[in-house]
Amino acid sequence: MTSGPAVKNHKQGIPALWLAFLYPAIVLAPVVAAFWGPPPLNWAAELGSAAGLAAGSMLILQYVTSGRFEKIAGRVGIDRVIGFHRFAGWALIIVLLAHIVALALAGGGDPAQVLRRLIRLLTAPSLLTGVVAAVLIGLVVWAALRRDHFGLRYEIWRFSHSVGATVALVCLVDHALARGTYIKVPAVALIASALALVAVVSLLDIHVFRSARVLGARWRVETVRPLGPKLWELLLRHEAGRLFKFRAGQFAWVCFHGQPTFCDNPFSIASTPDELPALRFVIKEVGDFTSGIGQLPPGTVATLDGPHGNLVDCDDAASAVILIAGGVGIAPIIGILRSLARSCDRRPVRLVVATRTAAEQVFAKEISALGSELDFKSIGVVEVSSPDWSGRVGEVDDEALASLLEGLDRERAISLLCGPKAMMEWAAGALDRLGIPSDRIRYELFDYGTAADASSRRAKHIFQVMLLAIGLGLVAFATRALVSDG
Repeated sequence: MTSGPAVKNHKQGIPALWLAFLYPAIVLAPVVAAFWGPPPLNWAAELGSAAGLAAGSMLILQYVTSGRFEKIAGRVGIDRVIGFHRFAGWALIIVLLAHIVALALAGGGDPAQVLRRLIRLLTAPSLLTGVVAAVLIGLVVWAALRRDHFGLRYEIWRFSHSVGATVALVCLVDHALARGTYIKVPAVALIASALALVAVVSLLDIHVFRSARVLGARWRVETVRPLGPKLWELLLRHEAGRLFKFRAGQFAWVCFHGQPTFCDNPFSIASTPDELPALRFVIKEVGDFTSGIGQLPPGTVATLDGPHGNLVDCDDAASAVILIAGGVGIAPIIGILRSLARSCDRRPVRLVVATRTAAEQVFAKEISALGSELDFKSIGVVEVSSPDWSGRVGEVDDEALASLLEGLDRERAISLLCGPKAMMEWAAGALDRLGIPSDRIRYELFDYGTAADASSRRAKHIFQVMLLAIGLGLVAFATRALVSDG
């Protein structure tokens, strides 16, 4: 058996502050280069041109903030990255609208004249690819937010999302080459070419190179066993005992039967590295692909892209490990607990497991056994009481959590959370109130961009500052026309 040791220092990925600086810097790079272009016309025309350049950069950067690149998501987490991806999608639409409206204002005149000019811009045959790009971007962003409302299958949405964004990018490039004022400036053309190359490489990596790699590393279903109501444990084994390095708590994108990458789904790994070449996943039936997980026959070919995620115990100097799981969020948490027990970790470990019913407390006996090997305390809680449940019923409040954390050095503890949005918001907020630093609270929701806890609000404020910086850069470019007029 070939085992894959966990990576000791989980340092993969660009630091968050660097990402916060790099995004607006890259978006504004072609705008800055355009300062060395032809003399400015008027403020509206310059604002429209700058917004067009920025929109192209923003669309390309959507490819690298898709959550599939560990260099981007490795340190900040997939929830943060996809949350920003959504946020930036809306910002892209605003910048596109600024591009269109500013160009309509560039000719001056009263509101009626501006409106007529706007209609001409939107209906001119020579501007067709630009209009198509704007419409496609709007549809892609809108469909991403409304997919669940319309019941669109995950695989169909993923495919249409990727194709729609790619066609929009091609149309945008054609529009820029045909009508762009500044694209002929050598420095702008060089930056635009580099960004276009980033988009091409990103697409090839995800849909060609990565597909080839994962198809070559063949895993097979060994067993699928029921754990509880609509809850399954999937056991995969690699055919050749291939080395697969991961840390307990990470996840992989998984698909079956050799399906393309837009069919894969993110599932948390529930096993430990020393179980390789076997991998365990705990999966809940929630619709689409997962509704048939229990019917996968042994021997089914599976492909994995991973590992991903930063829900890991990456700080050996942490004074304690606090684990909180809600529902199927037990998947990475049980993997982390197993890893702590197998390594004979001597730090205090505290665990909260919350489910709707006692039948969903599927690892209760194993948790008890693992806890006997650790400095361990836990709380199990269910929403619905039943005769076979002797634990807590209702909710875990701040008082109960404080009691669980009593005696811990909270400032140096690390907290790892996974579960439904509402529970994670409460848990992150409660831990913050009880003295756990927010930068030592990590969680994964797989409900991207929706969390409203204090840490997520801070992240959104950072997103807003990043986009404000872009807006100020566009305004600064436009003011050069006023300076020139003066």
